[in-house]
Amino acid sequence: MNLQSCLRILLRRWWALAMGLIVGLAMGYLAFHLLGLLPVYSATATVLVTDTGATATSDRYGALVLTYAELARQDAVTQAVVKALGLPIPAREVAESIEVHVIAETRLMEITVTHQDPQIAAAVANEVARQLADQPWVRAYRLQIVSPAIVPNLPNLGPYINVLLAGVLGMLLATGLIFLGEYLTDTVRETSVAASRLDLPVLATLTRGTGNTEQAIWPLVELCTRLGEADHRRLLITSPCPDEGVSTVALQLANAWARTGRTAVIVEADVQRPVLHERLGCPNDSGLVDWLASPGEPIPICPTTDGLSLLPGGSALADPAAILTSQQWPALLAALDQQADVVIVAGPPILPAAEIALLATQVDGILIVLRAGKSKLSKAGEALEALDLVDGPVLGLAVNKG
Repeated sequence: MNLQSCLRILLRRWWALAMGLIVGLAMGYLAFHLLGLLPVYSATATVLVTDTGATATSDRYGALVLTYAELARQDAVTQAVVKALGLPIPAREVAESIEVHVIAETRLMEITVTHQDPQIAAAVANEVARQLADQPWVRAYRLQIVSPAIVPNLPNLGPYINVLLAGVLGMLLATGLIFLGEYLTDTVRETSVAASRLDLPVLATLTRGTGNTEQAIWPLVELCTRLGEADHRRLLITSPCPDEGVSTVALQLANAWARTGRTAVIVEADVQRPVLHERLGCPNDSGLVDWLASPGEPIPICPTTDGLSLLPGGSALADPAAILTSQQWPALLAALDQQADVVIVAGPPILPAAEIALLATQVDGILIVLRAGKSKLSKAGEALEALDLVDGPVLGLAVNKG
């Protein structure tokens, strides 16, 4: 599956991505709210440590600052903070809200307090600094607040970023489910998925409304050129199930073949659902059924346009399967080989008419037609298994998006 196919799948399922994002954001917000992490505010007070006797070395200062950083969360300090501010929270909770950061190569440390109430955060940060300075074991040194904590106006972004990450995670989960659904779905949607699942190349893609325009016909012309170079003169166009576009593909392929300067004859072998004679304006009172019943008669070929002719289905038959098992097919195809450069057999579907596997042994190549949005990959797999039993020369897929 290439990048373009992946993007088409995601665009088609945009609503699933949106739902994943919304659910992820909602679950993230709910989770962080229940955990008491949203919203919170942080306030920082900066303290300078000095020696009142000015005798301490730089190494000694470094050790002192690190020591005070550890003492800031001790019970003696936090209990004094709770008492001084009259906080309705235990000293342990105050200790958990304090973070001390020592600024490298300096005598400074930053006391940061995080709390849901911005005023409490600032008050606790400043009070921790004051309580540290008032402790009896720091009399030989002075702790000076050089930058008091101020009441923050905005909450911390950390929890909100986590909520956004939860939304992104929801989208990623939705993306995984989308591609899992595409893989598990049995309906043909993307040509690349069908090719991968069936292990066959997509040789032609027909879209709605293009008809015989240059845009639609040119890829088929190139396909015909390749088939001609490979000496594929007899082609069977079939599908796993009915109504998947065999007649459309056969007709457009024949028109494309005519564009290469070669002649093509279409054999309408799906006598239960004949439509090609109507599209090409040919009578259907005599055709394939009649010739197979009386092989000595001239083949009732109907010329249509330059380089293209049709052998219509002909008279109605009580047992259509008898057409596919007729012993006259080798003689018919040999005779048609003399009248056209390529013979295109528009056959019936494989699964309802398993006898078509016998016809598969009489051709040089088989093109399997799938209709996007309708064909089932499981049915296509069954059809390919039926052709494998007779070593049918399957060339690839034609996906009909019309």
